[in-house]
Amino acid sequence: MTRARILADYVSSGDELALKAPIAGPTFTGTVAIPNVANLETAVVANTAKVSFTPDAAQVFNDTGADVDFRIESDDDANVFFVDGGEDRVGIGESVPFGKLHIKTSDTTAPSVSGNADELVLEATGNVGMTIQSANDGVGNIYFGRVTNGSIGRISYDHSSNTMSFRTDATDRLEINDGGVAQFQKNTSGTGVKIVVGKHTLMSKYLDDFYFYQGYAETTGSNLYATSYQTFSDYRLKENIVPLTGAIDRVKNLKTYRFNFKEGSGRPVEQIVDGFLAHEAQEVVPEAVTGEKDWLGTEEYEVTPAVEEVRDEDGNVTTDAVDAVMGEREAPRYQGIDQAKLVPLLTRALQEAITRIETFEAENTALKTRMDALEARVTALEG
Repeated sequence: MTRARILADYVSSGDELALKAPIAGPTFTGTVAIPNVANLETAVVANTAKVSFTPDAAQVFNDTGADVDFRIESDDDANVFFVDGGEDRVGIGESVPFGKLHIKTSDTTAPSVSGNADELVLEATGNVGMTIQSANDGVGNIYFGRVTNGSIGRISYDHSSNTMSFRTDATDRLEINDGGVAQFQKNTSGTGVKIVVGKHTLMSKYLDDFYFYQGYAETTGSNLYATSYQTFSDYRLKENIVPLTGAIDRVKNLKTYRFNFKEGSGRPVEQIVDGFLAHEAQEVVPEAVTGEKDWLGTEEYEVTPAVEEVRDEDGNVTTDAVDAVMGEREAPRYQGIDQAKLVPLLTRALQEAITRIETFEAENTALKTRMDALEARVTALEG
C-alpha cells in the first residue's frame, strides 16, 4: 500500500510544495499550491500525520482527532464547506455553524437557534425552504420516529393523486385532496372525530363521513348522534332587557320559499329545501344575516401560472423558475343567514298566537254558555 503524509520533510520552491513518501518504497510525488509555505511549515512540523491519502481506499483528514478546522473555498464563497473541529459541526456557507449541519445562503445576523432543533439549520435573509423532489408519480415523505416505531408520524405528498396526508400514532388522520377537500379519518378507538379550538369543542361525531361545504355540514353513511353549538346567554352578560312584542306582524313579513341551490354553490344541487332569501330576511331580523344584497368584493387570481425550474441530468438549469403572476378582480361575496337567530322571534310569535287562541277559546266558551242559556229560556217559553 502506498501512503503519503504531509511531514516536515519536504522540498519547497516558491508557492509549491513537493511531497515525498516518509517510508522506503514507492515514492508519491505531487505539488500543493499554497499561499505561504512558512505557515504550512509550522503546521506540518507541529501536526505531523494529520492528513493521509491512501490510493483506492477511504481518505482521512485529521486522523489524530486534533481540534482543528477544515475548509473548502469556491470562487465566490470562502466557506463553501467548513468543518468546525472543536464543535463537531459542519457549515455550508458558514464558518460558525449553529448546528450539526448549518446551510446558509445569506446572514440574518441571528445569534443562535433553539437547542431543541439544531441538527439541521437553514438560514437566509429572504425566503427559506427545503424541497423534497419526487417523480411525477412518486411520494415525498417526512417521517417522525422513536425507538419503538420509526414511522409513528408522517407528512406525505402523493404526486400521483396530488394529495397531502398527515399521520399520527402510525395511522393516517387527515387527508387533503387536489380539490381542497379535507377528510378526517375515524380513529381506532371508535370515538370519532373531535375538532377543538381553545377549550371549546366545535364538532364531535361518531361518523363514517363528514363534509363541510362553505360552512354547511352534511353527513353520509351514519347518524349524527350529538352536536352542540352554543353561544353565551347568561343574564349577567346582558342589559337593556325588554319583552319582545309584535312578533306575529314581523313573522308575517318573513317570506318563505322552496328551492334548490345552483351548481357551484357548494350545496347539493338536486336537493329541494325550504328557506329564506337572505336580503329579505335581513329586513325583518337584521341580526340573523351577514353581508349585503349584491355584495361584491375582490379576489386574487392567477393571471399566468408559475414555472418550475428544470435541470438536465448534469444538473444544469434548462428552464428558469418564474413566479406566478397574480391579479385582482371583482367577485361576489355571498350573504349568510344564521337561522338559529330566528328562533326567539318565532317563539314569541307562537306565544302571541297561543294567547290569541286562548282568548278566542275563552270568548267562545262564554258565548256558548250564553247561547245555551238562551236556548233553555226559549224552550221553557215554548213549553
